[in-house]
Amino acid sequence: LDMFGNLFWMITFLQLRAGTGLSMVTIGVVSCFIFIKHKPTKKNTWLLGAILAALAIATAITWKGPVSLLAMTGSMLYTIRFWTTDTAKIRHISLLAAPAWLVYDILTGNYPGMFVEVFGVGSNLVGQYRFEIRGEGKAS
Repeated sequence: LDMFGNLFWMITFLQLRAGTGLSMVTIGVVSCFIFIKHKPTKKNTWLLGAILAALAIATAITWKGPVSLLAMTGSMLYTIRFWTTDTAKIRHISLLAAPAWLVYDILTGNYPGMFVEVFGVGSNLVGQYRFEIRGEGKAS
């Protein structure tokens, strides 16, 4: 689902002429496909490194100033999030990535992206409260 969502974000960033955002979500599509074919394990951590390197190179190529670092940071954190199966870590990493994307979306005029990040952070905080603070879902 993330892969298909990124396909729509590609259209959005293309229309906004936001090159770094476009390259980040394009690499996101490729990394989703890679993670489908090759499950993240210690054995193939080189794939994670290759994707992170591709994100850094794409940022350098599409550089529009420090704003480009926001999209890169958010993308790198979301990519690392895919590498873990620990739901608490997934929530924590996502909570770090969202502000970077939110500010990038604000600066590029990506209104749907702003909404998605704010909604995602709210959902994430509810999940942290329910499962980490209140302890729902734990075996008794």
